[in-house]
Amino acid sequence: MKKIFIPIIFVVFTFNSCHLPKYTLGTITPYVDFRTGKWLLNDVQSSEDIKPILNKIATKNFKIFLNDRLFNVSNTNGIIVPNFIPLNPTEDILKDLRNGTAFDYYINIKAQPIKNELGSILIGDNNDNYTNQGNITVEIYNLNTLQIIFHQTAFGTNGTAIFTKNISFANNANSLIIGGLEKIMNEIKKTSKY
Repeated sequence: MKKIFIPIIFVVFTFNSCHLPKYTLGTITPYVDFRTGKWLLNDVQSSEDIKPILNKIATKNFKIFLNDRLFNVSNTNGIIVPNFIPLNPTEDILKDLRNGTAFDYYINIKAQPIKNELGSILIGDNNDNYTNQGNITVEIYNLNTLQIIFHQTAFGTNGTAIFTKNISFANNANSLIIGGLEKIMNEIKKTSKY
């Protein structure tokens, strides 16, 4: 009986003390119709340490919707694309993209850590005023009409979760950004046609 009782208490205690990150999604734009056209995915604008992970998540998820109609800027030959394309690009930038790539749609993603005040594991007295925060934005443009057709931002935050009196755990800003991209992709899956 003791062998079963101790692991159950540990599991209950662990789950009760885990602090799950909180995500706020911006205004949800209408669904996206992925059933036609050629789509160009830009490399995610983020810090270098999480860029490969974010690119992999974005490519994997958009491939579900688009199969062989999804192309990535970094491995597509014969296109001319500016080195940096900001969120909410001007109409001139969108025209240049259309003329330089001959694609129908363009996907732009930008991630930004906002605060990274907590380590993953904290030992000692913890100040609840410290947080980790990050956000990520996904935009999709119709290059034929030069209009934005999708915009979604996920903002992730958390504080500390006290495991015992002197130990606490927290997700770092990069983990919050990765989770935010997953949240956005799940929203796209729920509301779009593909």
